[in-house]
Amino acid sequence: MNKLPEKLTLLRKHYGYAQGDLANKLAVPVATYMNWENGNAIPAIHQLKILADLFNVSVDALADNTKEIVIPKSNLSDSVTIPFMDPASAALTQQMTAADPLENTQDASGGTRVMNTTQFEPTQVEEIADTREAGTVQVEAPEEEEEAEETEERPLRKKPAPKKKSNKKLSKKQIGMIGGIVAAALVLVIIVIVAFNGGKSSSKVSLTTTNRLAEGDKYTLYVNNAGKLKTYGQFNAVSQFAGSVQVSAYGSHALGLKNNGTVVSNTGEDLSDWKDITMIAAGADHSVGLKSDGTVVCNGNENACQVSDWENIASVYAGNGITIGLTKDGEMKAAGSVNSAIANQTGVKSVVASDNMIAMILEDGTVKTSALGSAQVLDTSSWKDITGAAIGTDAMLGINKNGTVSLAGGDDDMKTIVSGWTNIQHVAAYQGTYVAVDKAGNLYGTGDNTYGQYEKSSAIETSASADTTLAAPQNITATATTANLSIKWDSVENADYYEVSITGMDTIKAASNSTSVPAADLKEDKEYTISVVAKANDPKKYPDSEAGTITYRYVPKSEQLAAPANITGQSQTGAWTISWDAVENADYYVVNLDGGPDQKTEANKITLNLAGTNVGNGTSHNIAVTAYSNSSAYTTSETGKAVLTYSIEQYDVIFHFRLSGSNTDLNSAKYVLPAGQEITAQNVFQQMPEDFQASCSVLDPTQKFKITGKADYVIEVQKAAVNTETTPEN
Repeated sequence: MNKLPEKLTLLRKHYGYAQGDLANKLAVPVATYMNWENGNAIPAIHQLKILADLFNVSVDALADNTKEIVIPKSNLSDSVTIPFMDPASAALTQQMTAADPLENTQDASGGTRVMNTTQFEPTQVEEIADTREAGTVQVEAPEEEEEAEETEERPLRKKPAPKKKSNKKLSKKQIGMIGGIVAAALVLVIIVIVAFNGGKSSSKVSLTTTNRLAEGDKYTLYVNNAGKLKTYGQFNAVSQFAGSVQVSAYGSHALGLKNNGTVVSNTGEDLSDWKDITMIAAGADHSVGLKSDGTVVCNGNENACQVSDWENIASVYAGNGITIGLTKDGEMKAAGSVNSAIANQTGVKSVVASDNMIAMILEDGTVKTSALGSAQVLDTSSWKDITGAAIGTDAMLGINKNGTVSLAGGDDDMKTIVSGWTNIQHVAAYQGTYVAVDKAGNLYGTGDNTYGQYEKSSAIETSASADTTLAAPQNITATATTANLSIKWDSVENADYYEVSITGMDTIKAASNSTSVPAADLKEDKEYTISVVAKANDPKKYPDSEAGTITYRYVPKSEQLAAPANITGQSQTGAWTISWDAVENADYYVVNLDGGPDQKTEANKITLNLAGTNVGNGTSHNIAVTAYSNSSAYTTSETGKAVLTYSIEQYDVIFHFRLSGSNTDLNSAKYVLPAGQEITAQNVFQQMPEDFQASCSVLDPTQKFKITGKADYVIEVQKAAVNTETTPEN
């Protein structure tokens, strides 16, 4: 539970500040400060620092639930401690009873009683400040039916008690318990402090057709196709709004949305705690932001800002004391000075508002209008295929699908001027000023132009660039594979290349009408805005197109690896080489012999050492091979299985031991040896009888014989030296 409001109220009243005083000191509207005290909003970290300085406490004391707030007294040498609840004591709030708010905290048995804080008044904190004994509060129990005596230390509350007076002291621990019941843990505030982390936002908002043109009381704001802000008339926050990808205005109030999801205002209001914003709307006395998670934040007019429970919102709009949100299902929500009939609309595509009217562009291209108060409704019943609109004091503009503009209301001069507008992409209005921008970025206007809000009234001769502006890419699709997200769109005539923007990624330059991004760069179940702009090598001849945009939610595609097939074995003496067909996208394999230990290999073969196994010539064994991938795009294969027979062909081999140059055997040996085995003369000689070894030695013990079939091999030996000396007989 957010208990910061109680802390702020207690501290403000203790120091004698009015809400307006603190609002002035923090340079925020009074309504903003009131929202902090009523729990509708939380101050930013830099605002918490200012409040902490004003109240002579630390930021930790405001934000950390385990810290106490110590308020210095102006007329006493000691101080007062206002404790707040230890998180471990939070469960005590569930035991609150209907007892008097400050009755004795100990019962007859000495046990602790939980106190009712529903009537706890801020002034009682000031009375605690008057106690004389540091660290304790003396509560004097008055006699029955008798009022408490008025002393320098007034009792905190009158309560019937036994006639015998007794002084009970509350320890610091008990005071901490009382304060804990008054103000529960400010976990939310601490989270907000951590979340600020330098005031940066992780979101990235692309330039789309949303909120590109805005009309104020003395100015016009336009974000052109290159993402540059152009201003007309008198606007004093040009540098502050530079880099905005969306603009919204109402009268003197303007908002700009940066591509990092943060928002700026020209009125000095502090929106530094707004993060991950994807759409903005400026009202007459409030600001609205749509967050990437579909919730809405609002600052200013309390009635119009009753949006905290809105969810699944796709777009937001604001007017004079009203806020409107459209859900992703086309349902319309409304807050502020708006009737229920408007709030219950469905099938709405977008909304525009003025001081006295709301117009809803429906999914079928028709427009439905509703008056606010007693205003007269403009007739739009004949309008069809409308893609955008703007409302002024006595007229309404509607963009037709073919780029022309329909007009409801207005005088004959306005009708003549508007009828000459073609290739229009955006319209905006405020009171008596109406403006439009065509595909080439030309701004036209009609009506009040006191402050130079527009340069041209009409486009009698539409510029050549308007005719040659590249068309916006159409039919954008995104298809996920296990490795990539493939993006395609229709080719645009005269386009030489395309720029593709994807939320949170660098812009991609595509030479053709398709591109892709690695699946590893995408997050599961995250919604991405994909925008494609057609471009020419000669932008003067063919200006950039408007952005074609889609919203795509990424769902990873996984694929099971194929099971290893064609498992074969090659028998060798003491070893067995197992092979199989390579599996596409497999990074490694695990091989198992007769359910024994797993053996891992990155190649599609492995040589098994047969030492210690029961594999013998002519025996059959179970071989299992499973394919694995290091990528989440692929799941483990089914296990490939085979029964293989370990078989080595054997041959009768005879070794003949002869003296060099002789054809007569001194000795011979017959062996049955497996094919492929390699044996040396020394190895064979060592199998001969010892007396033969004693009388002969091998001339070349390193001589090798590879067994390839039945054969006779000759090993040359030499006779050992014979000792002829004899011992004389005695």
